[in-house]
Amino acid sequence: MKTKYFALIVVCSWLYVSAAYAIEVDALINGSTVAIGNISASNGYFQNNPATGLLLETGTFQLYGAFMYLMNDTTPNQFRWFQIVTADSDEPTWQGSGPALPYTDPPFDGWDYQRRDPKGDYKKGVPGDDQLPFYENNADYAQPTPTNTVVGGHNTTLGQSWTSDKPELPALTNANYQFQTYIVFSNPTLTNNHQFVVLEGYSWGGGYNGAPTTNNITFNGPTAIDPNMFNLTQLQTALNNDGFAGWTALSGATTPIPEPSERALAIIGIVCLAWYFRGRRHEEGADKSPGIAGVTLDT
Repeated sequence: MKTKYFALIVVCSWLYVSAAYAIEVDALINGSTVAIGNISASNGYFQNNPATGLLLETGTFQLYGAFMYLMNDTTPNQFRWFQIVTADSDEPTWQGSGPALPYTDPPFDGWDYQRRDPKGDYKKGVPGDDQLPFYENNADYAQPTPTNTVVGGHNTTLGQSWTSDKPELPALTNANYQFQTYIVFSNPTLTNNHQFVVLEGYSWGGGYNGAPTTNNITFNGPTAIDPNMFNLTQLQTALNNDGFAGWTALSGATTPIPEPSERALAIIGIVCLAWYFRGRRHEEGADKSPGIAGVTLDT
């Protein structure tokens, strides 16, 4: 599956640049690799303003019309986000210390700063919502405007799933922050087996040499990661490093996306009806047959 770029938009405000790309997403369905949608992603300053001290990455996955049935909350078939950090000059703490790189963002039970009662206490505080390895907080996934700064959600009517991240640029001398963000497929069977299917991804980040100032902060990405080049070993290491060692990332190039069960049943029902009526037509045609060699059959 070769990644296809079909749009490039650069939004400028004075000297501050936010790059946005659209990346086609393929999936293996019923034995064929097909384009099911695209990701639009961007990276730059939050609010396009360096004074905020924040980067802003956004990603929106849009299913094409013919494949919108694949996103189904009843089944549920879901497209979610998986994010790893490959470079971090100022790691947040998880269970009292920063995890080894690369790591899953966020970790199992969330970061220490997400603990509450008492806040930030990883030994006594109530953990966050992240018992699954997906980027958005689990409790926020179905909400259009989650309250946590780790944003994620979806809309089955629109066939969309979206994500964003606002990493802070601390006052350090020299810094580098690098991320990989993936759209993945999940359903109950995969979740029960602690698996998910990686379909498409992009890398992004930012950093600076010296102290962070307007003139020396640089951005990189989003840059598409070719599905044929997915480093599943690296993804597994990230899962292992902060609480998700029992999970496995599967490649979408070789792992099929199953049809929602209700759609499969509907297709089977249509096929059965077609065979039924086909049989009926043959029976009616047989009743009107003149018989063999012109001999009239008694009735």
